[in-house]
Amino acid sequence: MSRDMVDAYVERLLEEFTGTEALQKDEQGGYPFRYKNSGYTVRVVGNDDRPAVRVWSVALHEVESTPELLGLLNTINQRLLHARVYWADKAVVFEDAVSGLALNKGTLESSLVDVLEASNFFAPQLKEKFGGTLTFEEEAAAPGADPSAEPAAGDGLYL
Repeated sequence: MSRDMVDAYVERLLEEFTGTEALQKDEQGGYPFRYKNSGYTVRVVGNDDRPAVRVWSVALHEVESTPELLGLLNTINQRLLHARVYWADKAVVFEDAVSGLALNKGTLESSLVDVLEASNFFAPQLKEKFGGTLTFEEEAAAPGADPSAEPAAGDGLYL
């Protein structure tokens, strides 16, 4: 599947997910959108032999790298199942990727949800502890469910 084919498929799937028939690409060819207090981008990357779909959110801007921040991001990474978080250029970024060859509605939706939930859950906590600014400060997002892979103590099922 060529990169152009993957891009067209991503556009169609995003139109379904968002209910928008005319998505606008940014200057770099990504599809930006907003959910709660964060901005997100979905972009096809790679070449025709190995296209991939990146989904990311810049959850926090203008935050300095400190050993404490990096240690907490590492702890968050250990808890997340698919998405990952990192610091780059004074920003905290949540990201996931799907191989273009494995792309379908379920894999893209899973990637979107993983990044959406992680970014919206952890960004306000990171801001409170380390400063910086959320992408959309004016909308105070209600805390969502913890997107961690492991259940918290007491969350087990009973027979």
